Amino acid sequence: MDTYSQWKGWDPAQFGNYNRRDGRYYDWHVKRACGERPGLAVLEIGFGNGAFMGWLKAAGHTVVGVESNPALVSSANAKGFQAFTAIESLPHDARFDLIAAFDVAEHIEPAALPGFLAKLREHSLPEGTLMLRFPNGDSPFGLLHQNGDLTHCNAIGRSKLQQAASMSGWRLHQTGDAPWWADQVAPRNLRTVLRRATRHMLERLICFAYYNERLDLSPNMVALLKVASSARSGSNRP
Repeated sequence: MDTYSQWKGWDPAQFGNYNRRDGRYYDWHVKRACGERPGLAVLEIGFGNGAFMGWLKAAGHTVVGVESNPALVSSANAKGFQAFTAIESLPHDARFDLIAAFDVAEHIEPAALPGFLAKLREHSLPEGTLMLRFPNGDSPFGLLHQNGDLTHCNAIGRSKLQQAASMSGWRLHQTGDAPWWADQVAPRNLRTVLRRATRHMLERLICFAYYNERLDLSPNMVALLKVASSARSGSNRP
């Protein structure tokens, strides 16, 4: 096992496994991105130990993965997933309803982000969606995640993402993390409700004191991007 996977606690024997909280979190985000449509064609970039891929397969969707770590690609292939080590290795005509990249964009140098997004746009269906999750650069509470990994090199907020999207054939459609009842970490109980309510009040106070607008101060930002109308092209689902 490589040192990064070891540090993350990824066990090859557990590849593709997910728990109940993961499942409800993924379900909420996929439905927000694509509605109730069955049988989506999904591309995941940076799939790590494959929890999202495992959930997608169990939910009846088709998933292809890209991961720069060859050992993780081998683990994916061993579990029956189609996976590649680079976006350039995807079939040229592969197009997807949803492209997802959880905790990937913060690993990409700022100047390289528009080019990365442009590569993904080439593999999106005209009405497809790109879903990105990254430490929230607009929030002081995102610093824990942003500074928690030596390989994080890009702090991203809404304005920077809009700039990168406009340079790469995307438009920013929506941002925001899951509601309390679809939280990936916290259980669904009264404590979680109270914590979310307290956070909501603090966000309003901080925005009142420091900003002229209401900002999402969640530790992570989840953004949905749509293909800009001028960049829409042909479609071939994998």
